[in-house]
Amino acid sequence: MKRFNVYMDHILHALLRVDSPIVEKVTGELSMQKLRAIYFLGKNSNSIQRELADYLGVSVSNTSIMVDALVKKQLIVRHRSDEDRRVVRISLTKEGQVIYRLMLDHHLRLCEQILQPLTLEEQETLLRIFDKAMRLHG
Repeated sequence: MKRFNVYMDHILHALLRVDSPIVEKVTGELSMQKLRAIYFLGKNSNSIQRELADYLGVSVSNTSIMVDALVKKQLIVRHRSDEDRRVVRISLTKEGQVIYRLMLDHHLRLCEQILQPLTLEEQETLLRIFDKAMRLHG
C-alpha cells in the first residue's frame, strides 16, 4: 500500500505541475489552487462561485478572494446571469483559456509518457484498474 501511495503521489504531483515558461510569461506565478480553479473553469464555463468552491474544497469567501486575484490578472471574468441578475457567473478570459489549453497539453504529454513504455495489453489492464477505482470513488 505504501508503494502505491508513493506512485499516486508522484503522478498527482506531475499532473498538477505545469512547467511552462509560457504560463510564467503570461501570468507570473500562479498557486496550485489558482491553477486548479483555471482547470475547473476550463471544463465548466459559466460556473457560479459555489461550484468552484465545492470543487476546490474551500469556502465561498476564500474562493471569492481567489477569483478577485484571477480577475485582476485578467484570467477570469465575472458576468451576471441573463436569467437571474442576482447570479454572478465566472468564466475564463482568452488568456485563461490559453493557460487551460497548456495544462491540457501537459496532462496529455504526461499520460503519453506513462503509457508509452507499456505494451497495449498492459495499457488496457491499467485503464481497467483506473475505471474500477473511479467507479468506487467516482
